[in-house]
Amino acid sequence: MAVTQLAIPTAALGFWLERLARLGIPHEGPVRRFDERTIGLTDPDGMLLELVAHDRTAALPGWDGVVPAEMSIRGIHAATLWVADAEATARVLTGALGHRE
Repeated sequence: MAVTQLAIPTAALGFWLERLARLGIPHEGPVRRFDERTIGLTDPDGMLLELVAHDRTAALPGWDGVVPAEMSIRGIHAATLWVADAEATARVLTGALGHRE
């Protein structure tokens, strides 16, 4: 997987910028892509992550954890995959996970 994007409410953008800075977690942004603002970071294992702020996520339930519910991650926004065999990956995505092309 190249990048995993996690959805956050637009109102939570400042919270996440402050939290990352306070915890000393290197990050980039926010940058604007289309109608979304994105914060980029890398997890301890080197996985590329992005927090994507968008208004439509506010109505979704947040993930439980140490972050206040109104600021929490709402789910996976998108993922970019780099694969050697797109056909096998497509079978998993459409068969096992129920996505459609």
